[in-house]
Amino acid sequence: MPNIFYTNEKHLTNFRWLLAKFGSIDSSEYTAACYILACPEIYSKVDWNKCEYPFDFISLRGNKRVELSSGYLLLVRMAQNLYNSSNNRFNLMKGLAVWDANLIAMFHTAMDLRMRRVLL
Repeated sequence: MPNIFYTNEKHLTNFRWLLAKFGSIDSSEYTAACYILACPEIYSKVDWNKCEYPFDFISLRGNKRVELSSGYLLLVRMAQNLYNSSNNRFNLMKGLAVWDANLIAMFHTAMDLRMRRVLL
């Protein structure tokens, strides 16, 4: 069974916090979403106290908009698809072209979590 990859200790801490706020370890949709959103480069840019659901921050506009690099934005879009099969602009080939080894490892882990191939 695969292991869960964390970019650093903060990623694990953020993941636990988001699971407590939004999800349940019984829901692979929430688990995969929270795992990606817990990445420190994403997590630190969102005011989670103002979010009722994991992807509420996506709809913010103007100066409240969350700015992410193309690689992290593609990772968030991938997480949205794993969460609810949303019809967003996720393109796997673009992700594979820009993701570094850490983001590829996160992609694999999110897939494993969504498919229940890893245990928390």
